[in-house]
Amino acid sequence: MHKKAGYSKDMLYNILAKKIVRNTLKKYYPIKHNIDFYFRRWNKGESIVRLAHELEFSPILLAAFLLQKKGMLRKQFNEMLRNSDAIQNPRLKKEINECVKEDFVYSPWAYEIQKKNGEEGERKIAVWLDKRNIPYLTEKDNKQINHHRKTPDFLFEKPTMIEGHRVNWIESKSMFGDDKEVQRHWKRQLEPYLRYFGPGIVIYWYGFIDDIKIHEKIEIVDDRFLKN
Repeated sequence: MHKKAGYSKDMLYNILAKKIVRNTLKKYYPIKHNIDFYFRRWNKGESIVRLAHELEFSPILLAAFLLQKKGMLRKQFNEMLRNSDAIQNPRLKKEINECVKEDFVYSPWAYEIQKKNGEEGERKIAVWLDKRNIPYLTEKDNKQINHHRKTPDFLFEKPTMIEGHRVNWIESKSMFGDDKEVQRHWKRQLEPYLRYFGPGIVIYWYGFIDDIKIHEKIEIVDDRFLKN
């Protein structure tokens, strides 16, 4: 169905994941505040996944709340997620496996997908720049050489004309850029980049809302940019 509508599966997945994250942020503290109630229900035999579905909340985060209530440290919980075979309690092992399988935002496998997508986006930009012999510093290079705390993924050694725009940097975002997301990036990253380094380009790999603008000196593009 997504193909008929003209949207990629990855884009729709990304939009859904972002919706889940925002919903989770709204419910995070209310659920944590009432964890005693859910802890009692869990102790009576209700599964973590069932409770998470009822609450429309992350199974992984709910499991973390419940097990922290039992005195488990966050480090122990993270190790449990990565290696459920080491869990001795049969019920807990079964439920942790269910949580990991169900949670496509906060589970270890979901994190790895997000990480790989981010790395692949940066790799494609590097290849694109190298083919055009555009010299640049990566985020890691810039932090080591110039000791900048906030730095874009690619900072050019000199102002460069790209697609009719004179820019100094490119930032890669492996996500869909809606109003809230773009404004969040503007406050936390893009505005400081503009102030420190001048005009630049931000790539939202899964697209962005039409006609969205943040500043005349920052160009917002999607993956089609690298196909030119």
